[in-house]
Amino acid sequence: MTEPIYCVGRLLALADNLHFHYCKFVRTSEEKRKKGQVDAPTELLGNTLFNFALDSPVAALARLAERIRPYQGWATTYCGEEGCKNRWLLHLMAECERQIEVDTLQRLSPLGDIHKAQLLLGYLADLPKSDGSQNATKE
Repeated sequence: MTEPIYCVGRLLALADNLHFHYCKFVRTSEEKRKKGQVDAPTELLGNTLFNFALDSPVAALARLAERIRPYQGWATTYCGEEGCKNRWLLHLMAECERQIEVDTLQRLSPLGDIHKAQLLLGYLADLPKSDGSQNATKE
């Protein structure tokens, strides 16, 4: 689905994945990672912004713009374990961006039920099964 509001949901889910990987490799010690533990907050970036998006998808994107920079910067430069997955997430985010027209989103506010449903479906959609180098699924 390429509806702009669906793509906003996908973008928020991808932001969650990127934030989780940041927490996994920046905030979590190697010892904890070996035990399968990750020091991540209970609400990740996209999840936190989801309710904003239900009211105003443009406002949610504005908040995302304010908060994504550290995670995007890290993913761009990180070359360690699963580094290519992080750049793949950035690539998927760029694909979503190409489907979103802010003027169209502005006209949708406030969102009707059909658009709220599209936002949710985009947020819940699985990631593609492969990034070209490894199997990647939603964490």
